[in-house]
Amino acid sequence: MFIQQFPIPHSLQNHIVNISFYKLTKDEMLRRKILPDNITSLFVFLNPTIHLKECFSNSIINYRVAYAGPYSKPRLYEVEEEIRFIKIDFFPWGAFSAFGLEQYKLHNTTIDAYKLFPKLKLYSKPLEASLDNIETCIAILEQFMFEDCHEYLTPTDEKIITACNLIKSKDKNIPIKELCTLVNMSQNSFCNHFTKIIGISPKLFGQIARYSKAKKIIHSTIDINWNEIAFQFGYFDQSHFIKEYKRFSGAIPKEYKAWKNFYN
Repeated sequence: MFIQQFPIPHSLQNHIVNISFYKLTKDEMLRRKILPDNITSLFVFLNPTIHLKECFSNSIINYRVAYAGPYSKPRLYEVEEEIRFIKIDFFPWGAFSAFGLEQYKLHNTTIDAYKLFPKLKLYSKPLEASLDNIETCIAILEQFMFEDCHEYLTPTDEKIITACNLIKSKDKNIPIKELCTLVNMSQNSFCNHFTKIIGISPKLFGQIARYSKAKKIIHSTIDINWNEIAFQFGYFDQSHFIKEYKRFSGAIPKEYKAWKNFYN
């Protein structure tokens, strides 16, 4: 597997987390399990023809540019040959703040990006002509984003970003009522607005953020005390922790070593 990261233009740093190029063999792609992590992504596939099969649903991705909305379940893809692609990762609110993209209809969905970003179609021919030149493709994408990117945020939207950062800063979930108090919004307005911008409810966002932090500790620790992990991250008990871990990873925690050995 080959991964190369590229610098993020200053004007896009409030919206984008990473810009990367990936090259994976057929076997490496099959072993690359993609887990929920509260980011959304734009993919540009550089193979002449594209055919990705989602192993759990058998759905097919065969378009040049794809947008993956917020996912709360693991994904696993198989390909017919070595796959090359550029991946642009957005902050949870990044696609909304940059393009005004309301993500509530994109939960657990990967869609043809040309349908979401009509102006991107203007760049389809230059992209197709530059599939062998990664830097040129990234320059084309950056040009599109420069021209189509606007600050769509309002003061209310800024409150949602504040809530996201508060959720991510804590090991344990913050009660929704407490979040509403901290950002000075009613619970109904907060939940509706959060879901529109981020694509999932604040409760689910918090669950994924907590799972992601627990997973990092589990994968970096040799001797794990599961009760301590459950307590540290505010799970009701070990059974609750196991249930939520399996929901997001597809495996129970005690299987994590075998899971880690097989998946990347």
